[in-house]
Amino acid sequence: MAETRRKKSAAGTKQEKTKIASAIVKLEKQREKLAAKLAERDERITESRRRAEDDRKDVGAVGDELVSLYADPDELLKHARVVGLDEIEENEFNLNIPRYVDTFEPEPRVEVKDALKALRDAEAAANAAETDLSRLLRSAGYAD
Repeated sequence: MAETRRKKSAAGTKQEKTKIASAIVKLEKQREKLAAKLAERDERITESRRRAEDDRKDVGAVGDELVSLYADPDELLKHARVVGLDEIEENEFNLNIPRYVDTFEPEPRVEVKDALKALRDAEAAANAAETDLSRLLRSAGYAD
């Protein structure tokens, strides 16, 4: 580009200068196209690096989840277990996971005495709220 501009300043005739000026314009357009392609390439590289970083984070999260899963044997039994070929044959070679792994959470066991205590507490709270409401209504001038 610099060499072409030097040629333009060194050119003697107007025709040569015009020819060199059009060559400069052509070179500038090519430079702009190249710059646009380089910018697009850089954007793609940045995007692919960002996606790779996100993928690494996702893989790390899954790895952490698997480590915690294998650390708790009771939880692991809800997701995986080793099954013998005889059991697979009994299930007619059906490999659906629910046939081999119990994924259901057991219902929490509720003690009757705890449930009755919670009921008494709720009734006491309801009675207290009713008493407060009656008192507020009387103080506001409403008859009971």
